[in-house]
Amino acid sequence: MTAQVIERDKLGELTKIGQGGQGVVYRAPNVKTKFAASMVYKEYKPAALAGIDFTALAAMPALAEDTLSYAQAERLISIAAWPCAIVHNGGTPTGFVMPVIPEEFVIPLITVKGVSTSTAEFQHLLNHPTVLAARGITIDDAQRFTLLREVASGLAFLHKNRVCVGDISPKNLLYSLTPQEAVYLIDCDAMRINDVSALTQVETPGWETPAGEELATIYSDTYKLGLLALRLLAGDHDTTNPQHLPATTPALLRQIITDTLTNPAPQRPLPEAWTYVLGHAIEEAQHRTLTTPTTPAPATLTIAAPDIPTVRSRPPTGANQPKPTPAPTPPTVYSRPPTSTPPPSGSSSSAVTTSVVVGVAVVVAAVVVSVVLARHNNNTPAASTSTPISTYTPTDTPTYTPPPPTYTPTYTPTYTPTYTPAYTPPPPPPPPPPPAPKYAAIAVSDNGGYSWSYDADSLDAADASAMTKCQALGGSCRVVTWTGAGAPCVALTDGGQGSRGWAAGSSKSNAEQLALGAMATAGRVLISFCT
Repeated sequence: MTAQVIERDKLGELTKIGQGGQGVVYRAPNVKTKFAASMVYKEYKPAALAGIDFTALAAMPALAEDTLSYAQAERLISIAAWPCAIVHNGGTPTGFVMPVIPEEFVIPLITVKGVSTSTAEFQHLLNHPTVLAARGITIDDAQRFTLLREVASGLAFLHKNRVCVGDISPKNLLYSLTPQEAVYLIDCDAMRINDVSALTQVETPGWETPAGEELATIYSDTYKLGLLALRLLAGDHDTTNPQHLPATTPALLRQIITDTLTNPAPQRPLPEAWTYVLGHAIEEAQHRTLTTPTTPAPATLTIAAPDIPTVRSRPPTGANQPKPTPAPTPPTVYSRPPTSTPPPSGSSSSAVTTSVVVGVAVVVAAVVVSVVLARHNNNTPAASTSTPISTYTPTDTPTYTPPPPTYTPTYTPTYTPTYTPAYTPPPPPPPPPPPAPKYAAIAVSDNGGYSWSYDADSLDAADASAMTKCQALGGSCRVVTWTGAGAPCVALTDGGQGSRGWAAGSSKSNAEQLALGAMATAGRVLISFCT
């Protein structure tokens, strides 16, 4: 599409796909650009039309079509739903066409109602990890830092081309994690271009610029970048306190966030400085991921001591004697009576034999208990009043040696930070050089249409461009006014019933007054701008 103005009836069959407070969005199947194959049409509601500055809005498609190089325009369209042409209905502007949101910025989202498809708004990421997991979102620190770098890089690109976003919020900023990290701006007609806004500047609640500051400047954009970074890393929608940053935040990134949110506007680090700091934060996060062991360390085993048995000796004189009550201290081991002691009178040989067997069993049990106590308590059994059969000295030491780890890391850290961890805000950028002289022209058609050229390098080029665009609207066209020395602004007015006025002037208001005065009746300004 070469023309920056297109009639509504040329858009094809319009299918409504959504609406907002200001307008309704339709699919525009017959419109394509060299940068996007699918387009949509945003038509302003009648109540909103009176508040639209279509002259400022027309500068947006002019930026992509006439000012930027092909590569720059391609990048602009890749990061923003940028207005590509103004739409007219019967000669009256009604809205604009812009690219369809790319598929990578649409995600499946788990909600209480199940899985649904949703645009990947940044607001989904400003939550605690448990909420992210519940919604089916997986993201690590390196990806968070990369998304922030994409935002900073996009803002630097826009600022270089005299565009300020203004209303940066997690609702009009989209993200993608696959196939690679990327961001995408929507609601671009609310942006400020060449210090002029097509719509009244507003701010999302909770994302306001500090009181007293001008809206939609490079400084306000940077402040909101700081808010976005803080809330993304903290997993919180509302915090403004840098102390809420997690402990794993790299020191240099923590400092630039703090400086951005606490310094006066002219001393805030601009997006170019953010891209540098975030680049090192990404390296640090990736390095930390590579060097963090994935195999858990062997657990320390604790061997529980066995229960200590209570050992009782056999009765000293007969089986009918009561058993002695054992002492609460570790048991005393009794020896077997000497073999030369005759058996008690009245005992049979079988009783003697039984007594000997029981005695031997008691002695064996006593020795086992001595071993257990020596191993686990390192205590020597209390001395017996009898002569012990033998003395047991433990020869092993009851200590536990864990097995050697089976994991041998194969990664040798090669990361060496190359930055100095001390951030000094860069000085404010020097003022841009004065622009080279530019030329503009307005052409009108006998069927009521009109077109214009913007920022041409010569007067002839301005005339030719305006005529080409006008002829695309049909009818017979002619150039009616153009810029020149001392008259850098042009205006076109409409008095109704085919009455038109045009003029060039020293300022936009001067050109408008001259054009209105050129008509015999009162009228309205159709378009006015300055080079």
